Amino acid sequence: MPSIDVATLTRSLVDIDSTTGQEHQVGRWLADTLRALGYAVVEQPVSDGRVNLWAHLHTTPTLVFSTHYDCVPPFFPSRLEGGVISGRGA
Repeated sequence: MPSIDVATLTRSLVDIDSTTGQEHQVGRWLADTLRALGYAVVEQPVSDGRVNLWAHLHTTPTLVFSTHYDCVPPFFPSRLEGGVISGRGA
């Protein structure tokens, strides 16, 4: 599995407008990124281009995260100050 720069990954994710109703782009980015990292990804259509994602590493999981990737408005991009990442969803 490729190494992951957690700060870059976090900022890339936070910098996508994922306010409620705008999840399509972040869902696509997340699915593509997880696939590039070696995860098997299943996209379950919900509505209007929105999807639920199920991602795993081809093994029986011992831990499952059930989360969401939309945020409440307004959108604002990430910023890094003093080693701390801030932004909607960070």
